[in-house]
Amino acid sequence: MICYDPFHVIKLAGDALDAVRRQVWQSARRFPDKTIANRYKGARWALLKNPGDLTEEQAETLAGLRKSGGALWRAYQLKETLPAVFAGDLESPAVMELLDRWCSRAERPRLPEFVKCARTIRAHNAGITAAVDRELTNGRHERLNNKVRTMINRAYGFHSAQAALALIMLACGPVKLELPYHIRTSTFMAIEPNFPPCIPGLAKKGQSLAHIGKGLINTTQVLQNRCPLNQAPGGGRAVEIRR
Repeated sequence: MICYDPFHVIKLAGDALDAVRRQVWQSARRFPDKTIANRYKGARWALLKNPGDLTEEQAETLAGLRKSGGALWRAYQLKETLPAVFAGDLESPAVMELLDRWCSRAERPRLPEFVKCARTIRAHNAGITAAVDRELTNGRHERLNNKVRTMINRAYGFHSAQAALALIMLACGPVKLELPYHIRTSTFMAIEPNFPPCIPGLAKKGQSLAHIGKGLINTTQVLQNRCPLNQAPGGGRAVEIRR
């Protein structure tokens, strides 16, 4: 049995809403007043984000779309009602009954994007039921995948895959760098940095990002070999501060 978790079900509604927004924007571009088209073009995140996460400007944009009404606002209401179905406070039969009602409501306004969304949900009804019964969700994995993609974009220009992997492990993996002035007691050290230019992992003029990425893992060992516990790297002054 293949399970389709609620995360991807809600994502279908978000994609349908964005498709409706693009269609409305394309239609508004035909008007002489270009501000109308710009209003729909800049409303993407105001429509897709959760209402509680909106900025002040996005909230004003959403309020303007509500006054305008039309197909875009009906699509937004459909998208916002779907997450409530999977709120987690209902049993599986009640969830699937509400989901079937949502699909019927999505087909009623005759928005082609939401008609397709409702048909897709009904075609995978068994997999969605299995995911609801087992309380499965793929949200954490998607969050980790997005974070890894961000690291890969930041690694653009690295000369090898090892440097990019080191950056990903540093941000997402179980890598914990402990510098020699990190005290394992209730005190810690405040350092006046005076790093020598030969420590790997520190940027120098003209040095490629690949050398920086490769030196991330070896930096701790070099610092431990060169710097005593009570001395800052490069001869800087270490000041002990007690909490």
